[in-house]
Amino acid sequence: MPKYRARNADTYGHAVGILLLDYRAPFIPGDVGNATSYGYPVLFKPVKGLTLDRVLAGDPACEAPIVEAARELEEFGVRGISSDCGFLVQYQDAVRRAVKVPVFMSSLLQIPFLAQMFEHGRPIPAIWPRARAP
Repeated sequence: MPKYRARNADTYGHAVGILLLDYRAPFIPGDVGNATSYGYPVLFKPVKGLTLDRVLAGDPACEAPIVEAARELEEFGVRGISSDCGFLVQYQDAVRRAVKVPVFMSSLLQIPFLAQMFEHGRPIPAIWPRARAP
């Protein structure tokens, strides 16, 4: 029988927590930032001041707010943490060390696995058809 405990949270039952860039745009169904994209409860956590430009520049000052947001998601009871930007992979280790739940900040984490499927040194091919010149 499951044990339920009160914690510092307003809601419960979120399977995954998703860290979001500080960006405002409509997220259509299928986008990471749209809750209807999932068949299970998710909890979104925008990271204030976390812009794409800062992430692409590898701004080390982004690490602390990302880690704090991840800890907050964990405190709310999520069972795993992801993000809406693959380039947040550079903060994977910091977040993984800071929380006890699984962390998968980017699909880029799959590259070492995929590399095992091809001859050493061979590039991993794109899975979509490439545009062909007319």
